[in-house]
This record gives sequence, C-alpha cells and structure tokens, in this order.
Amino acid sequence: MKEKNKIKWFYYITLIAAAVLLFVLMYKAPFRRDDLAWGSERGIQRLRNGFRGYNGRYIGNLIVLVLTRLPLALTVTIEMLVMGVGLWNVWLIFKKSKILLMIFCSLALLAPHAMFNQTILWVAGFSNFVVSAVFVF
Repeated sequence: MKEKNKIKWFYYITLIAAAVLLFVLMYKAPFRRDDLAWGSERGIQRLRNGFRGYNGRYIGNLIVLVLTRLPLALTVTIEMLVMGVGLWNVWLIFKKSKILLMIFCSLALLAPHAMFNQTILWVAGFSNFVVSAVFVF
C-alpha cells in the first residue's frame, strides 16, 4: 500500500513541476505580447465592424481581444487551463490510458518549432486553433 502512495505522489509532483515549467516557458517566451493589432484600438475597430471581411473566426477573435487585455500571468494561466481541459479530453478519449496520453504529449512536443510558436505562444493563434481543438475533442 505504501508503494502505491509513493507512486501517486510522484505523479502529482511531476505534474506540478511540469505545469510550473510550462508556465515559466510560456511567460518568458519572446514575442509573447506581439498581438499589437488586437491589443490596440485596431482590435476594437474590428469588433465594432463585426470582424467583417477579416477571417470568419468570431469566437477566436473575441477570445484574443479579451486575452490581450489581461495581465500576462493571467493570460498564461487561462491558456494553461484550456490546454489542461484539452489534455483531459484526450485522456478520456484514450480511455484513461497514461501511456497513450504520454505518447500524445510527446508527439505534440515534437511539433515543429514554428508550429508551436504559432499555435501555443502567439495569443491570436492560440485563441483560434487550440480553443477550437479543445471543442473538437
């Protein structure tokens, strides 16, 4: 019984350490706040025009408008929560298999650097692609 508790605590500590590391990496990433158009009056103009003629991603556009106006730490925390919900959905799809989830996460980490920057670190990319993926899963 004691061995099982040790393994359980090891998983929790590993999960917390991974979350802290991901937070620091996302927080300190270069160009983290490069969504100048969304965070400025230009973003509000797009909203007033109903995003007419822009890209058709209305929910993602609304999300990026909100995220670019929040403090950076809160933005990163919200993004991590959304990614956590996505991983939880994948875990359920894989019938709670830790091995398959680890393979999925490993493959996600092997994505090309430019793809990671465009979908995870770039706020507009995150709000349009990752949020959509969470709903698909």
